[in-house]
Amino acid sequence: MGGSLEAIKASLEKLRNDEIKVNIIHSGVGGITQSDVELARASENSVILGFNIRPTGEVKEKAKESGVEIKTYNVIYNPNRRRQSDPKRPNVACNPRGAARTSPSTPGHQRS
Repeated sequence: MGGSLEAIKASLEKLRNDEIKVNIIHSGVGGITQSDVELARASENSVILGFNIRPTGEVKEKAKESGVEIKTYNVIYNPNRRRQSDPKRPNVACNPRGAARTSPSTPGHQRS
């Protein structure tokens, strides 16, 4: 499980560019907890991402009350399939269950 977590974190870090800021403030395996919601609430512009899990109704309610967005994804890992370009690298596919909206990280920044 830890290997999958590291692969997901590495993929998220690769999204970083001039317009996208990625800062993983906490990661772990297991369900999304109320503590996760509290941490996201205390952190600016945070979103909770869950992979192959569903938050409980209690956690969803706390997130809604706190204004914290939770996004869940299904990750399919197939060790029998290999990429032709790198046979040692596993195939990981994300199937999003929602849409994301991004905003500039700098006030007054206009996208051209």
